[in-house]
Amino acid sequence: MPRPLATSLGSWVRRFVLAGMTSVFGLAVALAVLAAGEWALREWPQPDGPYQPPRFGASTLPTRTRSNTHIAIHLPPKSPHPFPLRIHEIPSHPPAYPPQYFQRDSWTGIRMANGFAGYVQENSLRGEVNYRVFYQMDGTGRRFTEGQDDLSRTRNLLLLGCSYTVGEGVGQAETMAARVAQMQKDVRAYNYGVHGWGPGNLLRWVRSGHFASGITAAQKTKIVYFFVDHHLNRLTGSLDVYRAGFNWQRNLPYYYLDEEGRLQTNAMLDGSGRPWTDWVYQWLAASELLKYFSVEMPPRFTDQHFKLFAAVVEDLQRGLKELLPQSEFYVAFFPGNAAPQVLIPYLDQAGIATLDYSGIRLEDYMEASPYLPDRHPSAAAYSFLARQILTDLDWMN
Repeated sequence: MPRPLATSLGSWVRRFVLAGMTSVFGLAVALAVLAAGEWALREWPQPDGPYQPPRFGASTLPTRTRSNTHIAIHLPPKSPHPFPLRIHEIPSHPPAYPPQYFQRDSWTGIRMANGFAGYVQENSLRGEVNYRVFYQMDGTGRRFTEGQDDLSRTRNLLLLGCSYTVGEGVGQAETMAARVAQMQKDVRAYNYGVHGWGPGNLLRWVRSGHFASGITAAQKTKIVYFFVDHHLNRLTGSLDVYRAGFNWQRNLPYYYLDEEGRLQTNAMLDGSGRPWTDWVYQWLAASELLKYFSVEMPPRFTDQHFKLFAAVVEDLQRGLKELLPQSEFYVAFFPGNAAPQVLIPYLDQAGIATLDYSGIRLEDYMEASPYLPDRHPSAAAYSFLARQILTDLDWMN
């Protein structure tokens, strides 16, 4: 016998309410578990110290055929007594920069202050001193290199990059630029490395009008941009940039390709450049669970990201050529990085010469450690790279 209509409707309503209550209860339990996980990770930090941005691993790269048109490199014989192992990275506090060390530039981002001179110290989480070194900047915020004002030197070598180029943790006479100037007395070496920068910052510095201060445009000039894998993260504004803990996104320019593939720029990566993405990334970056499980956004780099990188570097080369018509521009891939296997074909297509040192194991060529405790290059590594650059550019007498 069929049920009355009211009874059938009541049964469906009860089922609907019960299903809703079950879903709400399940959602509440899930949120409680997530909240407990977030609380636990915040209250009991992991033993490996504070969050460190992940290295750009080969597993994140699609397979792509490499072009063979990049500049040939000429490696010296390996050391008969190589450094046995790469040192274990020691979790450290960020370097203690004096307040006057940086100056804010709303267009290029934070950079070293003009004329700064003073000490910077970095300590491990155990309280040990990783380094205490002296930094001296010239009048345009470049780390000063002995000989850069010597007019008897007839050739210029400009080294562009981030902390790996500026020489974080090594003395004034131990940077790559300093080693170049010591090895070749006719070369004026200029240090254009800035902590935390990527290619977008360098492009804006070149376009700012005060990049080439003191450089004689008529002289023979070679320019080398040293790339490390995290420069892709800084250019694209990936999630780990927001996790760094010092508002990194505020200091990284926002570049993108429009529908016709033309390079465009708009303020910084923060809310002034891409407000919705910035809001979502700030919210996601606050999650300890996402950090613990290494959840990244975007999950992998794509063809569009590689095209953006090539477009920025191509414009960087164009801007440098306008400032220094006698210059030659190169992109050098720092040892131990994975991105060259996909980036070199894009740079070849853009007509950019490359020096691929990514496959070099620095410890095979030196008896001293090639790395500082925080994984930045040591003075021994900079000596090796300075000689290598001069050799491959045919400037080593």
